[in-house]
Amino acid sequence: MVTILDVSVSKDLSFAKVWFDVLEAEKGAVAAETLNRASGFLRRELGRELKLRITPGLKFFYDDTQLRGNTLSALIDKVV
Repeated sequence: MVTILDVSVSKDLSFAKVWFDVLEAEKGAVAAETLNRASGFLRRELGRELKLRITPGLKFFYDDTQLRGNTLSALIDKVV
């Protein structure tokens, strides 16, 4: 299961960076690779729905901020 966390689109709408998270952290790299391989298909489907002159190219990035935050919190709790 993939959750989209943030999208940053360039000013000319030609490129979009998409940050996502997954339920199982160990599958983050696999999900990033899969989404980036499917970016052409996703771009085409997005273009059909948006009706823009330019449909942005998509680049997906796995965001493990939540996992790192939980790990850091556990370490702090262990020390205290």
